[in-house]
Amino acid sequence: MPDAVLRVRTEGGADALALLEGLDRALGRSRSRRSAATARAASDDARSYRAAGDEAQRQDQLVTRSRLRHLALQGEQQKRAVALYTEMHRRATEVLSAEIGRRGDLTDRERRQVEGLALAMVHQHETAERRRTAATVRAERERAAQRRRFLAGAAEGIAGGVRRGAEIFAEYGDDVRAKQHTRDAVELSATRIAASDIGDAGASSQLLAATQRTALDTGLDPQGVVDALGTAQANFSALADAAERGTYLNEVLPMLARAAVASGTSLTDMVNAAGEFQRQLGVSTAQLPVALAQAIQGGRLGSISFGDQARHMGVIGGAAARFLSSRPEDALQSLSTTNALFQFAGRAGGGGDVSATRARAFLDNFTSARGQKALNSRLGYNVMGADGQIITRDGETQSQAFQRVIQDVYARSRGNSTRFLDTVAGQNNRSRTLGDQLFRDLRKHGGHLGDFSALVSQQAQGTVANSIDAPFRAVHATAANARSRREVRELYGLTSSANDWARDTEDQLAGLREAHPLVGRVVGADPVSRAALDLTNMAANAGSASVRAPDAGRPTTRAALQLAIAREQASASMQREFSPVGLASMDDGVRASMMRYRTAEGLARLQLRDQARAEGQSTTQISEESIRRLADEIARSLQRNPVTISEHDAVHAATVRTTR
Repeated sequence: MPDAVLRVRTEGGADALALLEGLDRALGRSRSRRSAATARAASDDARSYRAAGDEAQRQDQLVTRSRLRHLALQGEQQKRAVALYTEMHRRATEVLSAEIGRRGDLTDRERRQVEGLALAMVHQHETAERRRTAATVRAERERAAQRRRFLAGAAEGIAGGVRRGAEIFAEYGDDVRAKQHTRDAVELSATRIAASDIGDAGASSQLLAATQRTALDTGLDPQGVVDALGTAQANFSALADAAERGTYLNEVLPMLARAAVASGTSLTDMVNAAGEFQRQLGVSTAQLPVALAQAIQGGRLGSISFGDQARHMGVIGGAAARFLSSRPEDALQSLSTTNALFQFAGRAGGGGDVSATRARAFLDNFTSARGQKALNSRLGYNVMGADGQIITRDGETQSQAFQRVIQDVYARSRGNSTRFLDTVAGQNNRSRTLGDQLFRDLRKHGGHLGDFSALVSQQAQGTVANSIDAPFRAVHATAANARSRREVRELYGLTSSANDWARDTEDQLAGLREAHPLVGRVVGADPVSRAALDLTNMAANAGSASVRAPDAGRPTTRAALQLAIAREQASASMQREFSPVGLASMDDGVRASMMRYRTAEGLARLQLRDQARAEGQSTTQISEESIRRLADEIARSLQRNPVTISEHDAVHAATVRTTR
């Protein structure tokens, strides 16, 4: 131990000793870190060396395999391989020369590098060629498979076309059944209204006829029309009296339907509006067209559409009728005043529902005892008489009397809005909103209701010609309305035969679902199966408009036509089952026998369906055994005496008697 260290240890004391021990520990940790770093560096070098060795070994193996393969090649293959290697060697030389930055002779090491690179390039080129060849082979195989699928699928394509045709026919049958359901629903509604609401089940035919006429004329949905008739009876008893019923169905309903189309209002809302006009304001049936025309005109000029007026007339009309005259001579003037108040309520915004609430609140306050007391206190005279009607002066209408009262309140309030609203509108916020619109009109025109008066007067310019007929003709000429009317015509254009075969299919599917739920659902969901049932049922209902009309050479009686159809079906089944060569080579007797029995079987099906329908039975209950027995009888009859078209009626009657 050096003397300096020994001296420090002996003379320095505890602090010096602690310092020396700390230095020793630091030196030890430093040596450990250097040793660990040296070991890690050595390990990394070893791994790098091993990796480099593995790569060099892999390259040597690659070069060796390439050399061995080239040596194994013979003839043209060897020539191509030598040419490829020569080209790759040239490219490798250019790459290495460019990398080292000089031209000329290469060292032995560099030449070995060039050789290895050239062989690697040859290997990559050949691998790429093999991949391209494999891709070409796969593409050719796929094209060949496509050609096979096309040729093999030709028959499937034809079958697919047949299926698509069946699907189209099934869609036609489904459409017929949907139209049937619509007509059944309309008939059900008409029967319910007649039997329950009117109390006369025989009136259903009148309702159905009026519904059809109205829908065909306007394009309105028949269900909507019959529902509107139900509303007319339920709310206003418009159809209760037999004499008035005819007037309503033949005159009022067509006019209301045209007005609904012209104004874009539902027929039910129009029926409600007309009923409220008559019930609340005393509008007569003769005045009704003009009343509707003026109301439509008011909707054009004001803030609220006629559709909203029609929906809410029951709310505001009843309140207005408390102080406005319902005498026939005053009815139109009272209606104009009511509509004008509704329009003024709409000036504050919010739409029809909010405006109707405002008008109702204002009218309720105006006619209430509290409202009349406020008016009397402000004006010094009574506004309403003992009969509950507003008091008029000489030469005044009630509309003019109402405007005079409002203007007097404004004058007595000295243009103060608070006093004015307290007098005419009370404390209800909705009522005061309408009162504020009246106050604005008064202030704008120096104490006169200028806009209100003009609106009342301008409504009188609405006529049936310019408010109903002209707009209806314009809508009637559009493609959309023409389409609606065409759909209604198609709905009512179903022939009885179409109804029969479509309903037969529906009954058969229902019976099948009842007997075999799963099978019935599968068959019902398959369009081809539905189309087959439709076609069979259509043929069974031969002689109707749904089957090809007979010409000069075609039978005209039902029995003869059924025989012709059975023969056509038998011939078609023979052609489907046997090829033309097979039919030609078949013995005449065998072919005639098969044709005869298939005709008999088809005829038996058609006749038994007739018999079941005549007896009110379901066609789904016809058993295959009964068809076979009748077919055997018909076949024996045809064999004994080949039947001509003119003779078949007797055979039909005889065979039907045989099965009873």
